[in-house]
Formats: sequence, C-alpha cells, structure tokens
Amino acid sequence: MGKVCRHFMAVLGTSLYTDCIYEVEGTDFARQTPYAQLAVLKYLEEQGRSTDKISILLTDRAKEQNWFSRAYTEREKEQLTGRGMQIKPEEKKTGLSELLKEACPHVPVTPVRIPEGRSQEELDGIFETIYGIIKPGETVCFDFTHGLRNIPMQVLTIIHYAKALKHIKVDGMYYGAYELGEKRDGISHVRLLDMTMCSEILNWTSAAESFVESGNSAQIWSLYGTGKQKGGRKTREDAVIKSLHDLTNCISTCRGKTEDSPEKSIRKAYEEFRGHYELMKKHQEEMSAAPLARLFDRIWEELKIFLQKWYVIKDGRKIPLDSTSTGAAVVRWAVEKGQTQLGFTALEEMIVTYVGECCGLPAEDQDVRETIIGGPLGYMIHTYGAYKKRKNENLPEEELEQICRRAGEEKTAEREEELEKMKRKAGLEKVRDIAGEMLEYNERMKHVVREIPMELIRLASSIVQYRNTLNHFGFQKNVMYYKTLQGNLKKLYEQMLRIMESEGAVLEQMME
Repeated sequence: MGKVCRHFMAVLGTSLYTDCIYEVEGTDFARQTPYAQLAVLKYLEEQGRSTDKISILLTDRAKEQNWFSRAYTEREKEQLTGRGMQIKPEEKKTGLSELLKEACPHVPVTPVRIPEGRSQEELDGIFETIYGIIKPGETVCFDFTHGLRNIPMQVLTIIHYAKALKHIKVDGMYYGAYELGEKRDGISHVRLLDMTMCSEILNWTSAAESFVESGNSAQIWSLYGTGKQKGGRKTREDAVIKSLHDLTNCISTCRGKTEDSPEKSIRKAYEEFRGHYELMKKHQEEMSAAPLARLFDRIWEELKIFLQKWYVIKDGRKIPLDSTSTGAAVVRWAVEKGQTQLGFTALEEMIVTYVGECCGLPAEDQDVRETIIGGPLGYMIHTYGAYKKRKNENLPEEELEQICRRAGEEKTAEREEELEKMKRKAGLEKVRDIAGEMLEYNERMKHVVREIPMELIRLASSIVQYRNTLNHFGFQKNVMYYKTLQGNLKKLYEQMLRIMESEGAVLEQMME
C-alpha cells in the first residue's frame, strides 16, 4: 500500500493583503505573513503534518491581483499609507506563488482557475473543479480564509461528497479571522481558527441520521474509532458508544436471551446503554462536544421502545413477561427500520416465549423451549398449516381446531412417556430430579394445548411461511414480493399484540 498523499487546498482572494501575525490559540505558534495560506502550511509543518501537493483556487481577478508579484497601483499605495505603511517607490507587491516557492520549495504548487460564482452555472463549475482536483484516498486540508462567502459552504459540501465517493480523509479546515484581529505593537494579531469541528459535526449528524433510519450504528462506531485514534473522546462517551454498538449488533444477530454479557444479550446491552447514557447526561459539561450530546438525545428517543414491559395477572399475581417484552421491542424496531427478516425471526420466537412465560415456564431454557413448549406448539402450527394447504379439504374451523389440539396433546403425551421412563431408569438422583421438574413443566403445557387461542396458532402458521421464504432466499415456486413481506410483518405484529391484550397481557406505561 503506497503512501497517502496529503493535499493542501486553499482559496486566493482579490483583497489587498498586508502583513499580520497569525496565531493559534493554546500554542506558541506565530507566523507573520500577508497570506493565511502560508500561515496554515507552516502550522501544519510544525505539527509534523507535511504537505505533498498544494492547490490554490483562484479567479482570473485573484490571479491578477495576488498570485504573481507586481507593482502597486497608486490607489493601493494610498490605501497602504492610510494603514500607516510606507511603500518605497520601486517596491513590488509579492504574489503568493513566489512566497509558496520560498516556503515550500519541494512541494508542487498548482493554481486552479475557478469562476466567480455569479450564476448557477458558475457555482456548478466551482463544484466540479474543486471535486475534480481531489484524488481518491487523499488526506485533504483546506484553508478558506480568502474565499468568497459561498466558498466555505461549497467546500464543506464537496469534501463530504468526496469522502463518500473518493474515500478521502479530512485533516483540517482553517480560517484566519482577520476581521477580528487585535493591533499590538503596530501590527494586527489574527487568530487562525481550526474549523474541522464543522466537518466532524456533519459526520456525526449523518451517522445519527443513518442510525435513526436504519437502526445501524456502524457509522457511529467508525467515527468513534477515528476519534479514539486522535485521542479525542472521553470515558463516558466511550461507554455510551460502545454499549450502543453492542446493542445494535445484538439486535441484528438476534441475541434475544437474557445474559450477563452485553455482547450476547439485547436486554443486557440496552440496560448498559441506558445506564451509560444517563450518566453522560448528568455530566454533560465534561463532554467533548455539546452537539454530540444532542445527537445522542435523538438516538435515545429511538431506543425508548426497549423500556416497554409486558405483564399478565395470574391467580392474583403479576407475572412479568420480560423476554416477551424484548421480543416485542425488537419486532417493532424491525418494522420501523425496515429489517424484515429480523422481524419475522423475532416474531416467531416471541410467540414461543410468550406461551412459556404466561404459564410460568422458563422460556429461555433451551430444553424447555425446544421440547416442552416448542414441540407441541410447533406440531399444532404445522398441522394447521398442512390442512390449510390441502385444496380438496375445506374443514370448518371448529373441526380444524380439534385436530390441532389433538396434535398438541399427542406431543405432550409422548414427552410425558419419555420423561417418566427417564425418571424410573436414571441412575443419578440429579437426573431424576431434572426429569421430575420437566414432567411438571409438561403438565403445564398440557393446559396450554387445551386453552391456547386458535388465533395464535393461525398467526404463527402465517409467520412460519414468511420466515421460511426469507430463510430460503426466495427459492420457492411462488416467490413473494418484498412489499408483501414488509407490509405483512407490521400487520402480523399488530395482530400479535391484539391477541396478547385479549388474553389479559398489559403494557406498562414507559418510564424514562
């Protein structure tokens, strides 16, 4: 991999520039020169940020006035006298090209003509010209001190355009605030302002917008990594961004089980994010940038759906549906962010979880989930779907319901027989205890099979079909339109919530 080219770009204006001393706040840097471009180049040099090539953007008039050395006009002599400067009769005005050759003798310098921007056509010309001289993969530093008022906005736009299409990096954006200079010892002292934060704010804004639209935190994570390389971000911000990264990756990889690690559990990652975010809010004065705090306020609004908590009342007791709540939040997230496959996966698993939690079964236990709950429930769903596919049969729903329940009863009976056998023949007491516990769970599942609403079985049957077509990459006889999948995810999710509410499930009021 070759060396990255460091490209310094600047605008040259038409004003009568005179010597001033450019300074950078918080440093000992000071450079006396009439041109801010030279000051920026020397400042970069002192920081060890060498320049490989220089491009100076200039209009025809700027080229005439300030690029080449020339004699002063009588009017300019009068202006300089008014500023307290005495010009010798044969003294010439030194152009920027000559000073650049002296200051950077080994760096190629290219003057680049741009129009003045008096029309849309000329503005488009400026855009294309600047974009055209930026090469893929370069590191760009830009000084827009001497540009017309429209130049800074155009430059910022072009740089971000080039970042997307040419994969450039921005090493700095500078402005010499000449109009705010202070006279000391007969010469103006001018602050050289680092405006790179404007580009960084745009980066973070774009990343936050990407997150809000798609639920993807990759852009935020990438910016965070860049900031860490520069030694930029503080500890609280580190924790917030890392936990957001964990959360979105747990969501996208369907980590629905409640675990201790935020890298294996949506719920744990959300709790970590919430804790770090609230701590960051309490100490906003320590944050590196206030705009970042406001962007995370917007991100927090999107994540409030994970505050939702469902519960049911059974025998006078409030039974929390924690895993069901996580599943419901993820499905809603998938609907809002257009993550259709994730949504159908979460919705199908949410049904298994809901059935288990409602009857007091440990729905996160793999054995209980797959055999005690998933076995009979899956058989009921499969039976319903199989009968519905038979074109020659048109069974009444009442009869189909009886067939489905018998199918579920068969599975619970099979499981009961297996567990009884295990309990009788197990040589270890621990195995006998496990079999006894599973038998108790299976007994509860028998009640579920008898009482589960058929609306839930019908819903689950539809979800299985959609999930299958997604998982099989659409390689089926009757390929569904993507709009069908996207639209039906939302409808089936809403149907699931209505079934839960009809069964007595309650959604607690969100508390921030």
